[in-house]
Amino acid sequence: MRVITVFCVFLICYRADGVDILVAYDDGVESFNSSEHSFRSLVLPSAPVSAVDYHYQRKEAFAAWDNRIYRFPLFNNDSSRSFSPTSVANISLCWSFAVDWVHDHVFWPDCGIDAAIMMSDLDGGNITVIVPLSQNRPIWIPDIAIDPYRGLLFWISDGSVLSCGLDGREITTVAKLAFTEAVNLVLDMVAKRIYLLSRNKSFNGIYYLEYHSSEPLLIHDEVDGKIWSFSVYKSQLYLCYDSSNGTYLTTRSVADHATSKQQLTNLSKTVWHMKVIDPELQTPPEIDQCTAKGCSHHCVVQESLALCSCPRNFHLGRDQRICEIIQVKNDTFVSVLEGIACVVFILFAAGILMCLCDKVWSNVHPTVVRVTSPSNSFKRRIYKGSDLSENLI
Repeated sequence: MRVITVFCVFLICYRADGVDILVAYDDGVESFNSSEHSFRSLVLPSAPVSAVDYHYQRKEAFAAWDNRIYRFPLFNNDSSRSFSPTSVANISLCWSFAVDWVHDHVFWPDCGIDAAIMMSDLDGGNITVIVPLSQNRPIWIPDIAIDPYRGLLFWISDGSVLSCGLDGREITTVAKLAFTEAVNLVLDMVAKRIYLLSRNKSFNGIYYLEYHSSEPLLIHDEVDGKIWSFSVYKSQLYLCYDSSNGTYLTTRSVADHATSKQQLTNLSKTVWHMKVIDPELQTPPEIDQCTAKGCSHHCVVQESLALCSCPRNFHLGRDQRICEIIQVKNDTFVSVLEGIACVVFILFAAGILMCLCDKVWSNVHPTVVRVTSPSNSFKRRIYKGSDLSENLI
């Protein structure tokens, strides 16, 4: 039986003349402008797309398909052509990823046998294991998200929302979820809130909780339709949902639950992921702490403090900025030296033990030496190690 999964991705960008939406179908990625109601092709992937993110300052979009993360231009002024994507990194089993636009990194979960959350630069170099998750056991992570300004990484796993620093330290369970079907995780970095989409056959709901809260609150549900993806932008929910009448992109207020949805456009295909681009959010701060720090490889900001980190097989030097390679000794040479030392120790210990045993035996069983005088048959027994002697006639 052949199973065909259709993936589509939405990415929304605010402009003065309307809302830009990056739409990724199973057969292509396009941008849609809500004011012009026009589509422009960006990239034609070789496989269904599962997730997308962006780096506004570099004007680049990132998308995942065919077990790889790719990047390509975010905007296209020529509707007659598409871009050729650039491969960034390999991904395994899990399809989510997140772009760190402050420190120029990409994070993604590797859900293979030795599951972990990985990090690389935007070109796919300096790959580093940030969070080891399991050994000899695959693990499913449906979505991850980062807050690069606060140096936080969030992900969904085993019915929980977890977080840690961008360097992998201080792993914390943010919330234990009563629902296990959480498929999307979105951050509102201004309000410091986490939004979750729970989806099953009979119920679709969007929940939110604070960064350090543990009780998700339901703010939106769909009984008649199916929510495929959502995002949050300027106190507005953007929803792609399926109903008996068709597939729509809609918006409604986050704060006012009584407001009805406003339809933005009809969609011809189903959506799996959507992302709101916020140019103001991704405007870099006046002081780039990582640039001032001068790290040789990786840099993360933790509580307004820039910290350097190193890739695998490296460690920080004394200046806490420059990564130095870990010197690994030759295993064969070390093994030979250890073997020789072991043999010498055994021989030395055996010699000491033999001396001790001989001494004890001599004390318990003295040696008798018989001396015979040839002239008068005088005999004397001499006890070795003793002052006693016995004359025998």
